[in-house]
Amino acid sequence: MVKNYKSQFVAVIIFVVCMAFAWLYPLKSVNVTLLMEFSGAEDGASAELLIDRGNGEELLARATVFSQQAQFRFDPLYYNFEKIGIRVSETGRTPALETVRAYSGKYDISKDSLICESVIGSQMQSQQQGVFYFELDSRTTDQLYNTVHQNYTIRWVLTGIFSIVFLMALLYMSKQRQKDWNKLLRYGLLIFCGIIVIYVLFNSDFNREEALNPVRLSETAVTSDDAENLPESEPELRGISLNQPIKQRFTTVFEKIQNLKLYFQPSKIEVSEEAQEKINGVIGVRLLNQDSQIVSSGVFSALEIQTTGYLELKVRESQSRLGENYSIEIVPLSGNFPADLQILAERGSFEDAQMLTVGEKAETDMVLRCDIGYAGTSRIPQIRTLVLIGLFLLLIFTVAYRKLHIKSETAALFIYLGMFAYSVGQVIFYMMYVGNTPDEAAHVSYIAYLMQTGKIIPDFSQMQMLSISGSTAAFVDGTVNQLGHPPLYYLVMTLCKPIEIIGENSFLIHFTRLRLFSAAFGLLALAIAFYIGYTRITKKQPALHLLYSAIITSVPMFLYNLCGVNNDTFALLGCVLFFLGILRVCEEKRNYATYFLIAGGLVIAVLSKVTAGMLIGLTAIIYVIWYCIKHKSIKLICCKQFLISLPVYLVAVGYFVIVYLEFHTLQPDLSSINPEYYQASPFFVNFEDRTVMSMFDYSLLYWKNFFDTWTAVASHTSLYKLDHWTSYDRILTLLIFFVPILLFFVRKSKKYIAMLIGFYVSLAVVVWMQFQRAFETYFYVAGYTGAYQTRYYLCVLPILAFIAVYLLQMLTERKEKPSAESERCHEGMIILSPNRVAVTISIVASIGLLYSGFVYFLFNYFGY
Repeated sequence: MVKNYKSQFVAVIIFVVCMAFAWLYPLKSVNVTLLMEFSGAEDGASAELLIDRGNGEELLARATVFSQQAQFRFDPLYYNFEKIGIRVSETGRTPALETVRAYSGKYDISKDSLICESVIGSQMQSQQQGVFYFELDSRTTDQLYNTVHQNYTIRWVLTGIFSIVFLMALLYMSKQRQKDWNKLLRYGLLIFCGIIVIYVLFNSDFNREEALNPVRLSETAVTSDDAENLPESEPELRGISLNQPIKQRFTTVFEKIQNLKLYFQPSKIEVSEEAQEKINGVIGVRLLNQDSQIVSSGVFSALEIQTTGYLELKVRESQSRLGENYSIEIVPLSGNFPADLQILAERGSFEDAQMLTVGEKAETDMVLRCDIGYAGTSRIPQIRTLVLIGLFLLLIFTVAYRKLHIKSETAALFIYLGMFAYSVGQVIFYMMYVGNTPDEAAHVSYIAYLMQTGKIIPDFSQMQMLSISGSTAAFVDGTVNQLGHPPLYYLVMTLCKPIEIIGENSFLIHFTRLRLFSAAFGLLALAIAFYIGYTRITKKQPALHLLYSAIITSVPMFLYNLCGVNNDTFALLGCVLFFLGILRVCEEKRNYATYFLIAGGLVIAVLSKVTAGMLIGLTAIIYVIWYCIKHKSIKLICCKQFLISLPVYLVAVGYFVIVYLEFHTLQPDLSSINPEYYQASPFFVNFEDRTVMSMFDYSLLYWKNFFDTWTAVASHTSLYKLDHWTSYDRILTLLIFFVPILLFFVRKSKKYIAMLIGFYVSLAVVVWMQFQRAFETYFYVAGYTGAYQTRYYLCVLPILAFIAVYLLQMLTERKEKPSAESERCHEGMIILSPNRVAVTISIVASIGLLYSGFVYFLFNYFGY
């Protein structure tokens, strides 16, 4: 009996030993900070923390009392203490020690957690020559001692790791004893994952709120439409002397302030080492709520500020709400300061961010340069963990579907369903937590103009920009909407009645309704793209379907773009409809549905975004020319199906004729709509202010920015990847653009190759046209260095994904005769067949792409 279960018995013993290690090994707390709270202590008083380890008292740290608090970092060398004392020097009052709190940064990060609190309420032990001495009572001392010697978070993490490994070992051992291993694996994984999901959702360790992107104080009073029109230049900065207290008022724009970061202008005078030793000045900073109660305070060394150029005040246990009035006070306390060390302020016009010095109002157009970090009410850790669990299960499912007795066709279908749910979740997440999609205010202004005037084709010269405040808006006189796009998308958006006209020039905007309605068309396009993959990619290898869906959903801007109001959703829908139609042409399915798919897709694309229409229109022209030459026939376009679909094309032709007669261009831009307004906009740089670059330097800058935006979230809210282009989080995404080059090196007799080559040539032509226009605009017209965005090509991302997977599919279709040498290989040796190579590439590339997309965003954006 024991022999039969020998392996399991050994596993249990190892597990018990590991658990004993996790709970008995002395794992101490890290980054411990002691916060002493007094009553009756004056700002600027000196405090000392004394430790007795059995050999008499030793000085551990000094601090300056500010806002009745003194904060000490606890050196781990002194964890084995017997007594703790605090010495406070006073000049006028008699202080009392009220509370002692211990904080710990878990996992060695800066986010502190309260690990111990004790109310003292005790009197001083002694007083001598203005120095007051306190000694912590035995109860508080024992409580602190136990706290710093027990790191329960690490112990629970180790317990989870050991338990998972133990469970997996038992499952593996049971494989040798049970025939129905597949059923055990299937239900075991489901139960285990269910436990993990429940733990993640409801355990408090995973329910910690995480900081939102810091908000610059000078931006809190700028509306979204104003922000879009501000030039991307550094604001005017000015230094303010620290020889007097400074108070900055502001209004919160999110919930729960987490930290403040104030910026300084270090002294420009070189300081010798001898002089540095004399710089002992300290600055007190405190945050007060609208009831003038201290929320958080801290004391900072002037020498440290001189070195770093900033200070950061952490706010613990903040309960601030949206729209509350808060204030920051900066008080020079004592000591010598570096010459001309100043705190920075920046210019702007702000009603709710007033700066005061010594109680008097300073310049009304200056505010402190300060970043405010908010905790908000986000559930980022849970979302991040659930995403990782879901993607991990999807990868396991893709690899082990045969073990689960699932057909490859069913596995491919489940992959698409899982990836579609993942995509919907991303869109909702971006909509709730991020927002600020490109030019959303301009797109909403376009819709409001159509609803107000009732026009089908707008008069672009009369379209103004809305000033949006919350959900209300009004057109601003003297502004011009820079969007000259065709109106199809905006006309369709009016169908959901997203904007109510509540006055002569006043609108109520239902943003949620508008964004959801717009996103629905983008998700419909994504569903069609997945349908194309499911029906055109071989179902024998589900890994290829995972790669196809991973490419589409992992380019950072693709799904982020769907969460806002912009015409890219219709451009995407038009492109996938066109792609489905032209695939059917290649498959000889030339019926009415095929020709109307092509016509409808092309017209939807070109009447939504001219770039998208040009790209797929040029693809169609190249393919028709190739077909006519190869087959020496024009039956592809001289057939009743094409002739009956011609009226669809005439809708687009009619629109562009009308626009051309009015503006003498197929797509009006700001320079043709209103030249004077254009020259006063951020898109035009006065000649004397232009940056001088050679053609080579500009080309390098353009293409760097071009590909940077392909691997990043690039909008009014951005997350750029600053690593080298060969880094693991960028290279696979960049390769999506270049893999189609391989089309030129495969046999052209394959079903889709000629059409796909035509598409890639069209893409290269349109990309070059964009570069040429930007080049000419910079050097000969406006000196504007923008116009390098790659989001114009997100609409054809499904086609690029199809090309990459189709090339791998051709590798799986290669049939190699087994050689005599391979037949003599030992049993169990892995043979690198083309099929295995393709599957391995698909799995590895899918993992990299999934990480470089949404997973990378979750791990990096909220600390960016």
